[in-house]
Amino acid sequence: MEINNLIIDEDLIGYLSSKENINTFINFCIRERQSVEIKMSMKRVRTPSIAELEKRHIASDTLKPLSVDEVDNPNTPFCGKKIVITGQFNAFPKRDVLGKLLRLYGADINTAISKHTNIVIMGNAAGPKKKEKIKDLQGQGFPIEVFNEFQLLKTFDEYNIPYEKPNEDDFVILE
Repeated sequence: MEINNLIIDEDLIGYLSSKENINTFINFCIRERQSVEIKMSMKRVRTPSIAELEKRHIASDTLKPLSVDEVDNPNTPFCGKKIVITGQFNAFPKRDVLGKLLRLYGADINTAISKHTNIVIMGNAAGPKKKEKIKDLQGQGFPIEVFNEFQLLKTFDEYNIPYEKPNEDDFVILE
């Protein structure tokens, strides 16, 4: 029996006169509603807003490391290190701003974690694939350091790296 081509008024009343057809119709409605809800939720997950994409984006010039002469202070733990930034940060809503700051202190900013990565700066809501990649590479003996936002800001303070301090009420650390 085909439900899709029913004319709502007369055909539906006739079709639903059978108990078997009522169950078939109810199951069809449930499947279709779930299908629509799944498609809508997947669209929301797969389609980040332009603002979200801007926050995640790291400009191509940020990915070009500076020469030692151009670095503000080569005596920081970031100088000469390959660094990946992932997740969301309260102090740096746009990753590119954090990337540019780290670059000024000698960091070589990368977008993907590899065996050459030295440090991963991990904010809230970091992707599970990156976390898995870190654990895998560390298990193979690659010494990848992981800084959360609190550790990063503490290091900035320790090395007198200027940044705009976030409001303490907005500061949330998720593990």
